[in-house]
Amino acid sequence: MSSLVPYLLRLKAFFARQFRQMPREQFAAVFAPYARRLSADILPRFENAAVAAAQRDVGDEDAELPLRAEETTS
Repeated sequence: MSSLVPYLLRLKAFFARQFRQMPREQFAAVFAPYARRLSADILPRFENAAVAAAQRDVGDEDAELPLRAEETTS
């Protein structure tokens, strides 16, 4: 199950990039419920060591996710 952590952290980074680029109201309407659930409910289920190890391998770029052109943040 800890093999999911890098993918979840990539998604969390995507949400953070969206937050930086979108108006707050738009982010709240589109991504906030999912970002909140990921941070508050899903990631805490994993061991801290697994999250820390995965964090070292996760960058902050769209290339790590299978996004369509209109979904990219750059």
